[in-house]
Amino acid sequence: ESGAGAVDVTSAAGTPEEVQVRRIFTKAAPSGGGTQGEWSTEGIRDEIGYLRSLLPAGGEGAGAGEGEAAVPADAAVSVESIRRFAKILDAEEAEESHIPQDLEPIRELVERELSEEYDRNAVADLARSLLPHGARLQPPQAAEVLSSVAKMLGLALEMRDIPLYFTVADMIYLMFAPDVDIDFEVKRHAAGILMDELGGEKLRRLVLAVSSDDPIQVAKLGSFFSAFGKSLPEGLIRVVENLEDEEEQARVEEILLRVSYGDIAFFREKLYDRRLGVVRSVLRCLARMGTEEAAMLVTRAAKHPLPEIRVLALRLMRLRKEEPDTGVLLDALADRDEKVRLEAIRQIAPLKNPVFKRALVEKAESKDFAGLPLGEKVAVCKTLATLAGKEAEPLFIRMIDRKSLIRKEEVNELKIAAAEALGLIGGERAREAIVRASDSASPQVVEAFERILRSMQ
Repeated sequence: ESGAGAVDVTSAAGTPEEVQVRRIFTKAAPSGGGTQGEWSTEGIRDEIGYLRSLLPAGGEGAGAGEGEAAVPADAAVSVESIRRFAKILDAEEAEESHIPQDLEPIRELVERELSEEYDRNAVADLARSLLPHGARLQPPQAAEVLSSVAKMLGLALEMRDIPLYFTVADMIYLMFAPDVDIDFEVKRHAAGILMDELGGEKLRRLVLAVSSDDPIQVAKLGSFFSAFGKSLPEGLIRVVENLEDEEEQARVEEILLRVSYGDIAFFREKLYDRRLGVVRSVLRCLARMGTEEAAMLVTRAAKHPLPEIRVLALRLMRLRKEEPDTGVLLDALADRDEKVRLEAIRQIAPLKNPVFKRALVEKAESKDFAGLPLGEKVAVCKTLATLAGKEAEPLFIRMIDRKSLIRKEEVNELKIAAAEALGLIGGERAREAIVRASDSASPQVVEAFERILRSMQ
């Protein structure tokens, strides 16, 4: 080390701490045994334990300076002790004969440091030192060292520490770069660690932890995918496909919008994807783009083969400042799927276009109207009452007075739908029509009439 607090490793004198650090750097045999230039498992444990005992903190122990007390034996390894130990592993003159075959000390060090009280720089330094060390080992042992580094990725992800995550990921990536001369099996294992991060739950957690407002994090995420010849937009699509939480979907869609750079072609292709979740997200992204071409694709989606997408397209169409396409809404009003027809009625309700008023009158007067579900009949009548007001009152009075012995249940539903509309129109004539119809109605219909009459008071 250089600067304040540096230790002169060439001197034979110094404090006990300097002597101990010097012994580490020169690979002198530890007091517990061994020969000059060799490392025993017990020796490395001694070095770690001794360094820990030098840390100033509460409690009593060896190595404390004047006015200071050493930390208890079970205290965590400090940032400084990790860095000192890391220099052992990083020493350029180290040869394979000097590398401990028992990796338990390294395992213990990693386990101690990876906790909720971790230090970002210390973990990064530890990874920076362990990876070259692992590169010098035989594949089975290298795999264990790499697995320890993989735990650092897990910690960073759990703590949503994206800067640390990408710092460690970059170090792992450098191990299998073409110009790095290490065992092929070790390279393959390093690549496998990162590949494992690009799938399933790990990928979901990573994408949700990335801030869409941070261009550096988004760029790092893109580089992560491109390192394996993968597309970030495609990766985001895989994530959003399985998300059910709307807030999580919105976060992924925000990143997708940023990395697509307004590429309409990508979204156009995905509009007819077989995965419903993907099409929904793509459609929402198009609606947020705000361009004319994107708006046109949203409108076209109102004729999508999937009824769920047709419904969503109708909802998103109202986000535009311009009035929705009249022809699209009229077609949706006659859609084969009930959910689509109901959504069309909801979109028509606030519009004052006389075309929709006529369309609803025709629908209410058609011979098939009585056979529609009750919810749809009520929606049509109430929306027509909103658009036409008193003008539609005669239609609803005829409907509420209707009688039939063959289709009695359908007629009863018609009476309820007409009463709902008359309740919205209000006035004495509407009230009298509901009261008159109550005399010959079934108990179920009378109960609905009474509720509507109370709401008119």
